[in-house]
Amino acid sequence: MINKKQAIKIIVESAMLYKEIFLNKNLLIISQGKDEICTYEMRFSKTNFLHLTGVKLLEINGYNNASKFFDDCINHRLSERSFDINPDGTTELKLKVLTMLLSKNMKASIIGDYSEYNPKLYTEKLAGGIRGCLGFVKDKNGYYVPNTVLNVDIRDKISNNQRILVMAKKLI
Repeated sequence: MINKKQAIKIIVESAMLYKEIFLNKNLLIISQGKDEICTYEMRFSKTNFLHLTGVKLLEINGYNNASKFFDDCINHRLSERSFDINPDGTTELKLKVLTMLLSKNMKASIIGDYSEYNPKLYTEKLAGGIRGCLGFVKDKNGYYVPNTVLNVDIRDKISNNQRILVMAKKLI
């Protein structure tokens, strides 16, 4: 089982990657299905990062803000008193693959529709590979935003399997 000190190390490293590679950027994914070419536009903001870690913020001194959580990670001020590790094991599963998924272009080769029913997880699209994937939901502006990390083989969780052809990033 992962402890908070180990979690902080992974979360801070992942936040640094997220900031460098994805923060305030749109990611365009062009993919090919059976008979069509598809495009998806993903948007990455500070507030999305917390969801990827699987930790639960603690309300100490009003600390219950995803943006502040991200800033504390980047500034190496994240403390063990700021969060709890989810006792159901999801935090540990997410943190095992988070750093790898946040490396250049998410190590993604496949994208598709999330096809499993799980009352604890709502996500629409998954992008990744056989070692893990990021989940995305559409926001009110029509962009996909990251909302989860899964430590699974993406092929077991999607329908409408599409091979990723191109990924391109631009500043928001």
